[in-house]
Amino acid sequence: MNVFQTLEDKKREEKARGFLESRLDCMAIDMPIFSPVDAMLVKDDKVAGVEFKFRKVPFQEYPTIWLEEAKQVALIECKEVWDKAYFMPVFNGELFRIEVGDTLGHPRTVGGRYDRQVNDIDNMVDIPMSNLERMGRVF
Repeated sequence: MNVFQTLEDKKREEKARGFLESRLDCMAIDMPIFSPVDAMLVKDDKVAGVEFKFRKVPFQEYPTIWLEEAKQVALIECKEVWDKAYFMPVFNGELFRIEVGDTLGHPRTVGGRYDRQVNDIDNMVDIPMSNLERMGRVF
């Protein structure tokens, strides 16, 4: 799993965590950079892991969204330790979610970005947009 995070990424995650705290009446904790997930949600005695992905395209511009296979595995492992795990993509400021089951999407060979100095090409899974639940506007 590659690590590439900008200050802008951190600010977007901060806004998303604040939105989730308000919307779900929970505590959203930022996880350290090398953690397998971006955030931990805590409410009463329940804990959930969250992986965010921010996209500057409208929702459903594409039929699927990619998630790195390693992140899917990390979310499945979080679910085994904690109560739940979610993948939460944000499209143009609108947050969506899908709860992790045994899998999130269909395997795909490779994908990623070629415009960075670090290798960002990984095995991916395709998640159908129709499986995502709309949560609301973050920014």
